[in-house]
Amino acid sequence: MVADSFTDLPAASNGRDLVMLRKDDANEMAADLNRCETEGSQSPLF
Repeated sequence: MVADSFTDLPAASNGRDLVMLRKDDANEMAADLNRCETEGSQSPLF
Protein backbone atom coordinates (compact mmCIF):
# COMPACT_ATOMS: atom_id res chain seq x y z
CA MET A 1 0.00 0.00 0.00
CA VAL A 2 1.19 3.49 -0.84
CA ALA A 3 0.31 5.87 1.98
CA ASP A 4 0.23 9.65 2.18
CA SER A 5 3.09 10.62 4.48
CA PHE A 6 1.10 13.48 6.07
CA THR A 7 -2.17 11.69 6.87
CA ASP A 8 -1.07 8.02 6.76
CA LEU A 9 -4.15 7.38 4.60
CA PRO A 10 -3.96 5.33 1.42
CA ALA A 11 -2.68 7.50 -1.41
CA ALA A 12 -4.84 5.74 -4.01
CA SER A 13 -8.47 5.88 -3.01
CA ASN A 14 -11.82 6.75 -4.53
CA GLY A 15 -12.66 8.57 -1.30
CA ARG A 16 -15.69 6.45 -0.41
CA ASP A 17 -13.73 4.27 1.96
CA LEU A 18 -12.60 7.37 3.84
CA VAL A 19 -15.99 9.02 4.32
CA MET A 20 -18.20 5.93 4.34
CA LEU A 21 -20.60 7.15 1.66
CA ARG A 22 -23.22 4.71 0.56
CA LYS A 23 -24.84 4.60 -2.85
CA ASP A 24 -28.03 6.02 -1.28
CA ASP A 25 -26.05 9.03 -0.02
CA ALA A 26 -24.62 9.70 -3.47
CA ASN A 27 -28.06 9.37 -5.07
CA GLU A 28 -29.52 11.81 -2.54
CA MET A 29 -26.81 14.39 -3.22
CA ALA A 30 -27.28 14.01 -6.99
CA ALA A 31 -31.05 14.46 -6.62
CA ASP A 32 -30.54 17.67 -4.61
CA LEU A 33 -28.13 19.08 -7.18
CA ASN A 34 -30.40 18.14 -10.08
CA ARG A 35 -33.42 19.68 -8.34
CA CYS A 36 -31.57 22.99 -8.02
CA GLU A 37 -30.77 22.85 -11.72
CA THR A 38 -34.38 22.24 -12.77
CA GLU A 39 -35.81 24.82 -10.34
CA GLY A 40 -33.25 27.41 -11.36
CA SER A 41 -32.19 27.97 -7.76
CA GLN A 42 -28.62 28.47 -6.60
CA SER A 43 -26.53 25.37 -6.23
CA PRO A 44 -25.69 24.37 -2.64
CA LEU A 45 -22.09 24.05 -3.80
CA PHE A 46 -21.68 27.83 -3.95
